[in-house]
Amino acid sequence: MNRRAVAAITLTSFVITSTSCMMWRTKVIDGISGAPGKGARIMSVVKASGERIDFSNSDPGRVRGLLVEGTAVARLSMSIDIQGPFSSIRKRADGNVYEITDGNGRVYAVQRVLKEGNVQWSILINDRTVQYVSIPLGEVRQVRFKKINPTLTIIAIAVPLSLGLFVWWAVKVLRE
Repeated sequence: MNRRAVAAITLTSFVITSTSCMMWRTKVIDGISGAPGKGARIMSVVKASGERIDFSNSDPGRVRGLLVEGTAVARLSMSIDIQGPFSSIRKRADGNVYEITDGNGRVYAVQRVLKEGNVQWSILINDRTVQYVSIPLGEVRQVRFKKINPTLTIIAIAVPLSLGLFVWWAVKVLRE
């Protein structure tokens, strides 16, 4: 089979499979009865208070009984003061600082420098916190979850295979 034909079939199958197999659905929940099923992999939850909780991709939230449980991931911007001497201060081409190594050897990824001094700097950093959460379904108002569509998955597998067989047959017939 021709390399271009194989490349076209492979590219088509990747595009179709990636768009059809997994879907991200957002569902508004009115009480406990509207919750997604037990097997649903929940990526985020919006509580009745308006707070949004994002779950880890490696360990998404799950519905267990009357609770949504999982490993929540939060990114917080926080201001900290660091002490010098600074062994390394890395700057971008525009002159903004993006990384500082303090006197203890700890490296900070800097969002913004708030106050710059000889011995002490105040910087704004992103901090990632991970914790296990358990949210009652009564407090959940909206859920974003990953769902696999079996019909589209079968079509996504069958179409490239049949296209590949057709191209193989056409090449074989044309060569004879």
